[in-house]
Amino acid sequence: MTFPPKTKIILSFLLVALVAILLLVTNTNNPKKVTQVENTVINTWNENKDDETEFTTYINQRYNFSLTFPESFPLIQSPEKARCQVIINDINFPQAETQEVDLPEGTSIPIAFEEITAEGDFFGHVYYVLLPKCVPIDSLVNVQVIEKDPNFSFDSFIDKTKNSISMDGAAGGTVKKLLLPVNGKDITVIREGEGSVTRPTKDTYYFDHGPYVYILDHSYSGFMIEEELSDSHRKELARNFQHYELSKQIISGFEFLKTTNFFVVNASSGINIPNPKFTVNSKTFSGITSFLDYMETLSSGKYNVSISAPNYETMEGFYITIPGGLSDTVVGLDQIVKTHNCPVSAPLGNNFSHCGYVIDENHNAISNVRITSPNFSNISTFTTDDGYYEVQFPVLKEYDCDTPPVTFIYSKSGYKTLNYILEGPDVWVGGSMSNQINLKSGSGSEEEFLNDLTCK
Repeated sequence: MTFPPKTKIILSFLLVALVAILLLVTNTNNPKKVTQVENTVINTWNENKDDETEFTTYINQRYNFSLTFPESFPLIQSPEKARCQVIINDINFPQAETQEVDLPEGTSIPIAFEEITAEGDFFGHVYYVLLPKCVPIDSLVNVQVIEKDPNFSFDSFIDKTKNSISMDGAAGGTVKKLLLPVNGKDITVIREGEGSVTRPTKDTYYFDHGPYVYILDHSYSGFMIEEELSDSHRKELARNFQHYELSKQIISGFEFLKTTNFFVVNASSGINIPNPKFTVNSKTFSGITSFLDYMETLSSGKYNVSISAPNYETMEGFYITIPGGLSDTVVGLDQIVKTHNCPVSAPLGNNFSHCGYVIDENHNAISNVRITSPNFSNISTFTTDDGYYEVQFPVLKEYDCDTPPVTFIYSKSGYKTLNYILEGPDVWVGGSMSNQINLKSGSGSEEEFLNDLTCK
């Protein structure tokens, strides 16, 4: 069939228009728009994680974990109002009343952690703070800590938990065991999903650590990450995906507290011994970090530990109790051949030697600490690179319990000045006294007294 030129132009125009309409319809239902919405939410989170964003960290020393989350988060889309259960004080008993909270788009909602009092196990959750007296309904993340039984098996515990979950009444409901990455480690997750249109889903993360199992969960609408959605779902998608992504980021802020106050030191100087070796349960570890990481995986109990280092006597039969035995512990090993004696130099004349080491709160040697005394103008020296010092002063007859004390002053910029006061010092000609002096970071000064045991 042959068309006149004018008709061909009209048909060409109609064909182009038809293609444009088809492209428009295709793009409207293109699932890539879901990705665009997801990226918007993710970018919103990333924008809030800049240097100006204020984060808060909940720390639980009892159960040895912390959880970091933003102090507030802006809603990129929200309903005009949100309902909130508020406790109203009543004469006889408290009552709950439903109130509406205005949440315009872009509202920055405060976020907080709340501990929930319960007997036995620990419960808590991270939630949006809508009103000061709001009872949280939709938590971002729930946290539970349970103590292991003596014969605990993590795999058996997970299987039993999974098998106990009933999806009765949930059409097409499923329960799956997954491994999902959290901060570079694969964590066991049980995913419960219903088969309804919005697919309510809950992911429960199980962290096996030491004498406890830490359980974190969050809920979301599963349809938003599994289905190809049309443009009509964009608003609901953005709101749900924001809640979903924020909850996952909060879970990534879950960490176990690192035990940093466990030290193995030279018994004479109090200074850290580099890379001590530990043997426990027929396993040997080099360095404190690897040893502590292993100990924190053990169940409750009492463990026999052997501690050694080159040129030091091995300590056998050092018992550590889990939990609790890894904190505030200083183990001193005796040197086989001492680095140097205290004092290094024999006292001159009728002098008495006062010597020792100056260390910080983490048992590191502090060099260039100045030592002076208001009692003796000739005393002025500095600690060496390994924190050692040595001074001498004359032994006078009036040194007894009734004489004024002798004071030594330890000072260095960045540390609190220490006035070390010897009351009724027991000194004698040619004698010596050694000390470990601890300086604390900061400014100002403090006093420490050493009393002769014969004086009251």
